[in-house]
Amino acid sequence: MKSKIYLPIVILVAMLLSIACKKQAVITPPGGGSGSTNKPPVADAGPDQTIMILTYYSGTASLNGSGSHDSSGMSMQFYWRQIAGPVNGFLQNAGQKECRVYSINTPGTYSFELEVWNTHGSDLDTTDITVSIPPYCQPDRSEFPVSLTLLSELPGNIQVSEIIAAGNKLFMPAWFNNFTGTYSKNIHVYDRITQNWTIIQASQARSGVATIATDGKVFFAGGLDSSFNAISVVDIYDMATNTWSVTNLSESRGDCQAVVSGSKIFFAGGQKNDYVLSNKVDIYDLETGSWSSSSLPAGARIVGAAVTAQNKVLFCGGYTQFGAGSMLGYSATTPTASIDIYDVNTGQWSVSAMQVNKGSFAAINVNEKVLLAGGEVNYAATFHVEELNVNTMNSSSSCLFQPMYGGGRTAIQKDDKLLFFAYARGFSGIQENKFDIYNIQTGVWSIGILPPDLIPSGAFTSVASVNDEIYAVIDNKLYKMNL
Repeated sequence: MKSKIYLPIVILVAMLLSIACKKQAVITPPGGGSGSTNKPPVADAGPDQTIMILTYYSGTASLNGSGSHDSSGMSMQFYWRQIAGPVNGFLQNAGQKECRVYSINTPGTYSFELEVWNTHGSDLDTTDITVSIPPYCQPDRSEFPVSLTLLSELPGNIQVSEIIAAGNKLFMPAWFNNFTGTYSKNIHVYDRITQNWTIIQASQARSGVATIATDGKVFFAGGLDSSFNAISVVDIYDMATNTWSVTNLSESRGDCQAVVSGSKIFFAGGQKNDYVLSNKVDIYDLETGSWSSSSLPAGARIVGAAVTAQNKVLFCGGYTQFGAGSMLGYSATTPTASIDIYDVNTGQWSVSAMQVNKGSFAAINVNEKVLLAGGEVNYAATFHVEELNVNTMNSSSSCLFQPMYGGGRTAIQKDDKLLFFAYARGFSGIQENKFDIYNIQTGVWSIGILPPDLIPSGAFTSVASVNDEIYAVIDNKLYKMNL
């Protein structure tokens, strides 16, 4: 009997020992037995951050997992990911201890998770980056749908960089085509009454031409030829007689800034040969057809914008360096805050400054105030708007709803509203079918919304306003904007 009972007892004891060993194997940390110090690593994503953005690329921050550790000193692997917040940001070196996050340009809270691991296990930690805009920015803005009426396809495959409105005509120079790399002296003219197209030709093909219309004439001044040599020629087209005349700037240069005040046209700054900048201001008298010259007291530069207000002409900001680098062989660098002020009544100059150094911005005047909107600050598009009172030269600040590059004709007036159209296209987070509206009477900002299906990426090129009507070239088509 004993022998019959003994075998099952032995088997039972063996089974219990086996089960006990299996349970112990499950709870033993890898590489150690009872009392092992090999614990999983600890993740530390760093403290929460708050940043205030002024430009498109100022929405950047550093994520640092250096506080993460392993008790045994064993090395760890890292991986960062965004887990909440606006989706326009992106991570650089997400697999490193230190990671850079870019384009967090939409106000809100962005949450990032850090995972660390090794053979001991893994751990997670999170950190938040709160992105805010300056307190002077109007946070909530009404939105208004804006329709477009197609007027015409542009004649031929031309690239329009600007529309010059004069009388019943819209002038669209086809100086240079980025897609074909060709120069032209053709200027396409759309008659708003007959809706017909004609072509007129300047004396020579070039780029970087300063164009302005006044007193029934259109002026095409200076520029750069296909070898980037500066040109002094000014072609003047008389709309009444359909004839041309030719005169010259006092020195050859392209990329000057043109503005009219009373009976005088000012052509300021620009680029001479060999990327040398000019401080020259040539003044054309419409009544006598004669020229006089002066100099920008703040020095040579590519002037950012020229605008008239209260019997003054302001030459604002721009770039103080110019050199090789862009697809056309040159690029403007080093924005400045300088403002040169010409008093039309006395002929005297004075100097002031903007709030920030910037170039490529839009400028427009209303009553005694000049709005300097958007532009480039520290090599990035900004949504900052300086509202400058030209009588006191005191400024206040406001904001566009999104960053933008501007230019001479990206700000226009319709009735009691100022419209600002973004030229910075193709960047993450830029809503290409929207533009800013400033109410002159109330100082309140709102947003215009164009049909998104009509605005392909990079298609919005130029706008013009005449007789309270707005015209726009979008993707090689001419539209009338219904606001």
